[in-house]
Amino acid sequence: MFYLRRKNMKNANKLLPFALVFAFALSFLAGCSKSTPATPLGTAPVLSASGRRMANPDSLVNVTQLKELIGRDNVVVVDYTDNPSEIIPGAIHVDRTKFIRTVEGDNQSIETQAVHERVLGEYGIGNDTIVIVYDNNNNLQATRFLWQLRAYGHRDVKVLDGGTKAWVAAGETVTNKAADPKPAVTYKAVNRVGSIRADLADVLDATNNPHWNLIDTRRQSEWDAGRVPGATQFHYPDDFVNADGTFKTYEEYEALFRNVPRDTKLITYCQGGIRAATSWYVLTDILGWENRVLNYDGSWANYSWSNSPVEK
Repeated sequence: MFYLRRKNMKNANKLLPFALVFAFALSFLAGCSKSTPATPLGTAPVLSASGRRMANPDSLVNVTQLKELIGRDNVVVVDYTDNPSEIIPGAIHVDRTKFIRTVEGDNQSIETQAVHERVLGEYGIGNDTIVIVYDNNNNLQATRFLWQLRAYGHRDVKVLDGGTKAWVAAGETVTNKAADPKPAVTYKAVNRVGSIRADLADVLDATNNPHWNLIDTRRQSEWDAGRVPGATQFHYPDDFVNADGTFKTYEEYEALFRNVPRDTKLITYCQGGIRAATSWYVLTDILGWENRVLNYDGSWANYSWSNSPVEK
């Protein structure tokens, strides 16, 4: 018995150096994997029904497609314009202030899940409703509404490319009276806020993390007055939409973001997370970087309120 035990110990001693080398190799590989975020480079673009190349063609419709969808039982068209005077016939008007609240310096922060569920239900929007949203200002507010619906798990939401201007330019009629909402329903959200929204802690971490990039989409005067350290400057609306309010091509956005490393994650921000929602939409739904982009809805209003470091 003693002999067997000593023999086993000798064998174990012979194997020990190999075990140590193997353990070191594993720890080295693990360390390497942490040094670079395991994020996909992006979803490849496909050709939409309207002939546009984009990663998620189901999230954008043109006037012709909207005309085919409007009036269906499971479709709600939302005018998300402040005080609209030109409304697409059949669209309901949704008061965007019901979906935002004031939090730590920012009066455009995303509402709570409970409020979000209640308000959508009051407008007759259910979990299975196809929501098509537009506004009269380059879809500035419409993309923010899409972002918030996504944050609470509603995937079947689309934006009308070009918004009101595109509808009028196509020779379609408008009205000054919104349609009545469908009967109220019960809406149950799925909270995905943390997967597409950045908060102040995320932004502060990103300023010291080479695997993150901050996308600033404010005006030049706002940028000059102060910005989050290390942010990259882009210009809204010129960089993100055409003069007629429609989105640019996949190739144009690829060129716009050509200097953004493909192995980094991104945080978009502006003053209150609204212009930033447009850049978030471009990066996720057109370029296909969905798993890499967060929208900082608190944006500069929250960041400056916190007295965090400012770069000029």
